Amino acid sequence: LTPGSRLLFLSHAITYSIDKAMESNNHLILVDSYWYKYFATEKALGANENMIKALIELFPEPDLVIELQLPVNKAAQRKKHFSHYECGLNDLCNQDSFLSFQSKVKNEWEMFDRSNWKSVDAQLPELEVLEQVMEIIKSNIS
Repeated sequence: LTPGSRLLFLSHAITYSIDKAMESNNHLILVDSYWYKYFATEKALGANENMIKALIELFPEPDLVIELQLPVNKAAQRKKHFSHYECGLNDLCNQDSFLSFQSKVKNEWEMFDRSNWKSVDAQLPELEVLEQVMEIIKSNIS
């Protein structure tokens, strides 16, 4: 698939998931990565920026985004397996191709409006990260 085709497919799948979650009438819906990681990845793979911006407009704005900040090299160290997609669709998928491509993806995150984002240092011990995330969620529930 082309980056544009993948964007349309991913947008459809995410929209469907969000619609189903909204039907549940829950007060809180947690979504892992929402569309951010996919759109940044597709931008790094050559997707049209205007198409990405148009698709972004279709999604409801989250009340809160919690970004777990972790350097790409630390993320690579934690992984046991590297997917073809995470390595930029590179035929040789290993730590080097992961590092190279994910560094490019990280630069694409700058296109997002981060005004309602809260950051947590994911290099902290797992329980500290969890505590910080829970505190952020608690302080933002109205």
